[in-house]
Amino acid sequence: MITIAVLSDTHGLLRPETPNAIKDVDHIIHAGELGKIDDQIQP
Repeated sequence: MITIAVLSDTHGLLRPETPNAIKDVDHIIHAGELGKIDDQIQP
């Protein structure tokens, strides 16, 4: 089974629980304005 996370309209705010919630997904879809969160999500 493939797992997908969809992130959208965060406007630079990434909730503290998000990285842990998406750490094991196969794909992350950027569906909107994320802002600068690159340093908060590791590939």
